[in-house]
Amino acid sequence: MNDHCSNWRDLESRAQVVHLVRLIATSGDWLIIQSRNLDHSPSGRYAQVMNTGSGYLVEVAYSDGAATYNWRIGLGAEADAAGNKPHATVAPIQRLKFAAVTEVLDSWLRGHGMPLGYGGALHVYG
Repeated sequence: MNDHCSNWRDLESRAQVVHLVRLIATSGDWLIIQSRNLDHSPSGRYAQVMNTGSGYLVEVAYSDGAATYNWRIGLGAEADAAGNKPHATVAPIQRLKFAAVTEVLDSWLRGHGMPLGYGGALHVYG
């Protein structure tokens, strides 16, 4: 959270995800949740969330060792074309409300992908 590393803890419930998102209450606060040992493993998943002051930016990603596939999440099919360039402005459709953030994170972290009704603009690194 906000560039402060914490000890590894397994997420065991949706309530823990909700608690983590509540901790990023100020504009510019952010967090990353990732697969254990992703920094030393060729594959894994991560999600990052930032409080924009007018909603939350959510990005989910999968790394397979050769490339990292990063999706910037938004509501509806239009989110697929909303853009996803590093350090680029967040499109209004990509500013999610708190409930949407927890819904997306819960689905992604359980390995189900994005829930119905959401889209994602893809950016590939590597």
